[in-house]
Amino acid sequence: MWEYAARAGETAAFPNGGNLYSGDEYDCGGSLLLDNGELLDDIAWYCGNGVSRTHAVAGLEPNAWGLYDMSGNMWEWCHDRYGAYEGDATDPAGLSSGSYRVFRGGDWYDGASFARVSYRAYYYPWHAYINLGFRLLRSSP
Repeated sequence: MWEYAARAGETAAFPNGGNLYSGDEYDCGGSLLLDNGELLDDIAWYCGNGVSRTHAVAGLEPNAWGLYDMSGNMWEWCHDRYGAYEGDATDPAGLSSGSYRVFRGGDWYDGASFARVSYRAYYYPWHAYINLGFRLLRSSP
């Protein structure tokens, strides 16, 4: 579900339709140009522009569905357990058991490759860190 929301219908590595050039995966120089001519810096806080801190929501451009910070800024805990997805890959739920939970999205500290919408990391659910959080959602009244 997280990746579906982050992609907002896009198939490229980032919600603005761009992909990294080879060699840019860990570039922290800032103003990172993607292969579609857009800048990663316009949609994601990562080591190249994150200036070693979390940023307020909506400081950069949203994805096509109006969701902010789906790439970069803070890693987001997801409900999925980590492991190989089973069954339908369109909206996989992850494993039914296991100790590790998935977090996604990248953060202000790590390189650009971690901000790709397809990237998944994992750890024990009791793990806490300054660049790891969760997204609050609400339904419309």
